Amino acid sequence: MARPPAAWDFGRHLAYTLMTEYATRMAAVFVSSMSVIGRRLGVLPRRLTTLGFLTALTLLFVSSNVPWAELVFPAWSLLLSLHMLRTGRGARPRPGQA
Repeated sequence: MARPPAAWDFGRHLAYTLMTEYATRMAAVFVSSMSVIGRRLGVLPRRLTTLGFLTALTLLFVSSNVPWAELVFPAWSLLLSLHMLRTGRGARPRPGQA
């Protein structure tokens, strides 16, 4: 079996690098914007907002050097989801009862 040309290897490596770098940057922007919006609206506690900013900084500056750092975004998303599920279970008026 013939080896792929060097241009193919270069293109594959370039596409992988661009996708992983830009994906982590986009995740960092998402985390920081959600933290700001959640804090200003008062729906996120201060500790979750601080953790969000630390997550964004980790994704921006550490993720390219440390392999496990890419896992902080799913972990933050899990914490945010658990917070929303825990606080969103209050009694809400049904339509027509308000």
